[in-house]
Amino acid sequence: MTLKTYTPKAFGRVAVMYGGDSAEREVSLRSGEAVLSALQGAGVEAVGFDPAERQLTELISEKFDRVLIMLHGRGGEDGSMQGALQQLKYPIPAAVYWARHWQWIRSTVSKSGSV
Repeated sequence: MTLKTYTPKAFGRVAVMYGGDSAEREVSLRSGEAVLSALQGAGVEAVGFDPAERQLTELISEKFDRVLIMLHGRGGEDGSMQGALQQLKYPIPAAVYWARHWQWIRSTVSKSGSV
């Protein structure tokens, strides 16, 4: 399988959602910060977004093109955040989309030495 290569600008403005209020908040903060740093280092316009500190409607008002959910535990791994974003009619990438780009994200993280 050959993966299509994208430029950082092709991702648009990306909200990396991490933190939250689950028991796994600290894990989510660490993994979210690592991904955020890697995306920014690769030239992607990525911004951290903690739903424990901000309203979901801010995703719309701040005109994000994509949301990468890095929440762990309740709220992130149970599909409820994805459902909430869909109810807001907010476009979120399908798992397949991110699976295709995970190799790129992982290689960027590896190169940055963040993980």
